[in-house]
Amino acid sequence: MKLVTVDPRTSPLWEQLVSALPSSLFHSPPWLRSLSHTYDFCPRASVLMSNDHPVAGLPFVEVNDFIGARIRVLPFSDFCDPLFTSADQWPLLIASLLATGQRVDLRCMQTDAARMDQHFNLVHEALWHGVSLQCDQDRLWGRLRSSARRNIRKARAAGMVVHQAETEQDLRAFHRLHVGVRKRKYSLLAQPYSFLRGLWTEFLEPGAGRLLFAALDGEIVAGSLFLDWKGATYYKLGASNPEYLPLRPNDLILWTEIVGAASRGSHLLDLGLSEPSQEGLVRYKRKYATSEKVVSFLRHEPNAVTASEREARRLLDKITELFVDDAVPDTVTERAGAMLYRYFV
Repeated sequence: MKLVTVDPRTSPLWEQLVSALPSSLFHSPPWLRSLSHTYDFCPRASVLMSNDHPVAGLPFVEVNDFIGARIRVLPFSDFCDPLFTSADQWPLLIASLLATGQRVDLRCMQTDAARMDQHFNLVHEALWHGVSLQCDQDRLWGRLRSSARRNIRKARAAGMVVHQAETEQDLRAFHRLHVGVRKRKYSLLAQPYSFLRGLWTEFLEPGAGRLLFAALDGEIVAGSLFLDWKGATYYKLGASNPEYLPLRPNDLILWTEIVGAASRGSHLLDLGLSEPSQEGLVRYKRKYATSEKVVSFLRHEPNAVTASEREARRLLDKITELFVDDAVPDTVTERAGAMLYRYFV
């Protein structure tokens, strides 16, 4: 066996590997292209070859900025398990990254080999939820928690209607909602609009994703972005006007996508990650989910965190607090996110 390094955005070897092995959206070339276009990252992938065929692989990004040098598998991705056919391939995949002497972070949901690797420590855990779509609509409906069915009926009775975004103007409207939610609910900056534009280009324009809106009397009150990869559908972003949340627009959007994704042949709706402390969000997802798993945040940290890195992260937190203050216009908050978001990695 030999190890080669490829560009996973364009490499036929990587395309062959992710097609042959169980891979997620976050291994996909269009996802990697979206990340690199937005944040100026240069993704690489270690690929293990056997008899000129790729049998294992691990994508990563090397980051070197004012915070310090580090490696992520992968930035701004819910999880990204190493791809391999045998656990003994894992040490061969990770060896070159460990040899850099830099901090290495990865998030695994399926892979025990990485969790058991003594080079890595468990630093955090998050919850993942998924909805199996391999049944008819009556079964899908009957499987929902009663509160979910009640909320969907409530949204319909209020006159909520769901439609699919068609133009970049729609995408802009969604991003404005997204900036507002991140700012007022979580006191965080939002991903740049350019990231959403990249996902639109890589997924939605080719027909591998949808942006669904809930509207009341013609006014958009909520939206959710869904992406497709290898027979699964991924809920990626959601945003809503808090004034209309009592009418349950998000439940109607999610149910609409469950029905639509199942009819298109998706076997799974991935609802993404939730912090265990986000009890409301976890309850919401459990109303629909048929499976719940744990995503392990693993870190190899060969050197102690430097004083300059601690100071840089403290400064980044303070700047974020400044730009998410209610007194700051959303347009300014949006621009701050476009400049600073790449450093939250």
